Amino acid sequence: MEIGNKTQWHPAFCSIMELELSENKAGLLYDREHNLSSEPLRIDLLVIKKNPDEVIKNEIGAFF
Repeated sequence: MEIGNKTQWHPAFCSIMELELSENKAGLLYDREHNLSSEPLRIDLLVIKKNPDEVIKNEIGAFF
């Protein structure tokens, strides 16, 4: 998806991360473009472990 001259890679990135972490799907929550404050600061994807003892099995997910 493009807006002006900028490619919007956020939807693809979020979908890829959800796919990569699919083994832990039941134990994670995803919040796309999470607002960090009342100002327009946002992060692309916030992944929250529902249970702090959840073990992330994916190499990428375990790294983060």
